[in-house]
Amino acid sequence: MCLQCLKPDVVFVVPNAVWRDYDALRARCGPLTLRFHHACEREVREAVRQHDLRTALHWRAVDRLALEYRRSPVSALEVGGVRFRETEKQAFLRYPDDADLRPVPIGVAPAA
Repeated sequence: MCLQCLKPDVVFVVPNAVWRDYDALRARCGPLTLRFHHACEREVREAVRQHDLRTALHWRAVDRLALEYRRSPVSALEVGGVRFRETEKQAFLRYPDDADLRPVPIGVAPAA
């Protein structure tokens, strides 16, 4: 992991369902593994076969969260409106106040 990839100024904003499936799949496969990615791809392909765009996009979001969050585990998460960090703040990084974090929506429909 490179220091330039760490984003302590970011909060990944994800829906409950994306976090639930990400967390379950990382427990089974490990984060940021080919096994994790292939499991997401299988779900996407199955959803496409069934013409279920919403489910396909959901699994793309799970896969994207894995990629983005594992690159920067120091970033905050916001799941269902609740903000938290899975890792303690690191002394060698500067963290802005939580109110000043830059939101990065993953799997969240854009506002109309």
